Amino acid sequence: GCGKTTVFGLKVPHDWATGEILEDVVLLFSLKLRDAHLWKAKTTVDLLGLDNLGLEAGEPQQIAEFIKDHPNQVMIACDGLDEGKVKKSSLLWKMLERQSAILPPEIRLLVTSRPCSIVTKLDKSCHFDRRAELTGFSQEQAKSFIHKY
Repeated sequence: GCGKTTVFGLKVPHDWATGEILEDVVLLFSLKLRDAHLWKAKTTVDLLGLDNLGLEAGEPQQIAEFIKDHPNQVMIACDGLDEGKVKKSSLLWKMLERQSAILPPEIRLLVTSRPCSIVTKLDKSCHFDRRAELTGFSQEQAKSFIHKY
């Protein structure tokens, strides 16, 4: 590939965690969409996998409340939209369309995908503030990135 998962699935969370970028983001979630068709998410806790983080009882719900109350401080990185079979009726699709009743539209979304039919369908029903195209790493850039991370 050209580095979508490496840049947005590894580098962006790393740089955020070390305070290099997105200083106003308090929570960053990274979702791998490859198996999204298997998800049965009906709540924020389900969608973000909060029950699988080893949190204390009640903490997943507290995080969900924070997301609801402070959506501008939350970012969800969705990696590989083209790899998952995302159903239009799913909570994930509604989140991408900014029509989910449980996830406020002010949440920042970062979606990676190769060009494909699902992206074309999503383009017709969603507004994206920015688009970027990755052209990949040069040989020297790849070595530097691998060494650094």
